[in-house]
Formats: sequence, C-alpha cells, structure tokens
Amino acid sequence: MILLLLWSIDVSAQAKKPELLIIPSDKYCNDNGYVKTVQNMGQTRVVMDYRKLFLEDKKFPVALAQINKEFGERGFQLLKLDEVIKKIEADQIEMSLMQSKSGEEVSISPLDRIKQVAKADIILSLDMSLNESWEGSTCDITLFAIDAYTSKSISSITGQSPPNSSLNIQVLVKAAILAYIDDFQQQLIDHFTAMKTKGREISLKVKLYNSAPFVLDDEFIYPDLGINEEDEVIAIINEWLRQNCVNGVFNMNNATENFIDYSNVRIPLYEEKNGEQVAVSAYSWSKDLQKMFKKAPFETKAKRYVKGLGEIWIIIGE
Repeated sequence: MILLLLWSIDVSAQAKKPELLIIPSDKYCNDNGYVKTVQNMGQTRVVMDYRKLFLEDKKFPVALAQINKEFGERGFQLLKLDEVIKKIEADQIEMSLMQSKSGEEVSISPLDRIKQVAKADIILSLDMSLNESWEGSTCDITLFAIDAYTSKSISSITGQSPPNSSLNIQVLVKAAILAYIDDFQQQLIDHFTAMKTKGREISLKVKLYNSAPFVLDDEFIYPDLGINEEDEVIAIINEWLRQNCVNGVFNMNNATENFIDYSNVRIPLYEEKNGEQVAVSAYSWSKDLQKMFKKAPFETKAKRYVKGLGEIWIIIGE
C-alpha cells in the first residue's frame, strides 16, 4: 500500500506540464520602439520587432531569463524566443504569406511563424518596467497567458517588487512575481489538464478553388463514414468531424456552396505511435480529411495550409 501511494505521488509529480514560450508584450515593444512596418497582402502593417529588442535592449532579456528560470524550477519546459527567432532565420522563413499555384493566399504574420516553429502550448506575454525613487528601485511585472492555438486568454498576474537598494534585475523580477507565480502556474496546469479531457481547440476552414469539380452542397454517398444515401458534401465533412473530434465536438459557424467556417474543433492532445505518446498538431490531425477528397467519389486534389498553430485550411481543387 505504501509503495502504491509513493508511486502515485511520483506519477503525479511527473505529470506532463504545458510547454511555455514567453514573448515581449505588444505594449513593451511599442513603448520602447521595437516595431517595424511590413507589407502584407497589399496593406502596411505594424509588427513587433523581436530581433531588434534582443540586439538593443539590455534589461528585458535579463528579466526574461529570470522568469524562464522561475517556471523551469517549477517543472515547465521553456522554449526560448531568441532561439526560435534564430531557427526561423536559419530556415529562411521570411515570407509574409503562402501562395498556391492557383493564386490562393493564406496570410502568415511574424507571430504566427513563431508559433509554428516553437509549437508551445501556452504563450506568456511579458510587460515590465523598472522604476527608481528615493525609496529604492522597483520592478513592475505583468504576465498575460494565452492559448497558443486559439489566442484566448487563460490568466494574468501583475506584481511589483518592494523598494530595494539593489539594481539587480533578477532580484527585482523574482520579488515582483514571487507572491503570485504559484497560483498563476496552477491555472496554466488546470487549463492544460482540461485539454486532455476536452481536446485542444482549433479552427478549420474548408474552401473550394474555382476549378473544383463539385460544390459543397452537391450530394454523394460515402460508405466509409456510414453515409449510404446521397448527402451534401457539407454533411459528409460534418460526419468526418463528428467521428474524429474529441467527444464529437465542433461548431459550424457558416457554410456556403464554396466555403465552410468551423470553430471550437476539438482535437486530441496526443496519439500513440510506436508505443510512445506523440503530440497531435492541427496539421497532422487534418491529414485524413485532406486525403478523403483524393479518394472516390470526390477524386480531386486538396491542400492543407496552417496559420499559426490553431487554424487549418483545407483548399479543394487544382
């Protein structure tokens, strides 16, 4: 009994925690001039310039390293933003959109590219300021947690260190978050644990090229899914989702003869391959849906595009 209890405690302690990626907040980048303008699909946009921040800012990377350390000591796996940026540059992922041979476009923002490469579960947006007064130095820290796949808010904390005669950034940052970090990290764990039961949330969009040999309200038989009487392509896709989403959960927001928009599509966190638990991505999960259109009765080409981590596009036709 004692051995069983110790084993149970050990398993609980080693339960997988979400992978985190900490990025500078948009506010911090804007306030300190770490922004740049880019052309995206014919429009000028302002985006965060994280590379410039790491090259020029002497204080923020120190604060970031300290917060990485605090979460690392609590058993989280931290993905380092500067290393992710270097990988993006090494892989020459510098384009702002993906374009098919038929001219269809899926816009990819710099942050979406970072999400794709890092594959974190949760993004922590960090804002900080260092202040000096006659009482000493203080540090204000705000951490805002969002789901990396949906950009939905999970939790946030704001803390200020007590006045300190030291200008040591690590000391000030640690003091600013010490009273809040344990409750905060538990909320991150609770969010991740809920995903194991309910599935990871993504969105799915299905679109037809003009050259597609059918429209989405055309009717077919599809026995592989148990559809033995003619039904619309939309209904066949819905049945595939019902059979492949966790607990059959998804929402269809809009459907026309050429386009379907789905949200709250719940996919498994992991699947077993060769005896190991392997993370499931939106891209890998949607592979069988893409392949469905290559087989009878559809027999046409279909392509997958992923935007960020949590938005997958299936585009049907040549």
